Amino acid sequence: LKEGAEIQQTPRVADIFAQISCYVCQAPSSGIHFGAITCEGCK
Repeated sequence: LKEGAEIQQTPRVADIFAQISCYVCQAPSSGIHFGAITCEGCK
């Protein structure tokens, strides 16, 4: 690394899903459940 260079962090999968709304209730999603992106409550 060069001096002053920033290290880019790879986002965690959980963080990516939290930015996507649940298809059922629009809450932050937790993953793909039965083929749909949903939160824990709607899975």
